[in-house]
Amino acid sequence: YAAVVVGIASGALPYQSAVTLLTLPRAARVWHAVRTETDRRELTTKGLRDSAQLHFRFGLLLAAALLIAR
Repeated sequence: YAAVVVGIASGALPYQSAVTLLTLPRAARVWHAVRTETDRRELTTKGLRDSAQLHFRFGLLLAAALLIAR
């Protein structure tokens, strides 16, 4: 997230890239699950799967932003 903000501020990324910040609430939930969950099964579900979904959504939004900014 910091890289996106710095990229926008420096002009390396278009302002439309800020749409990726919409995934911050999910990132906070994933971070919380990884930090607090002790059950391996729940950690796999909440940590690994949700992390993969977060990365997918972030990447999809960033790609869409870059295409729109063209």
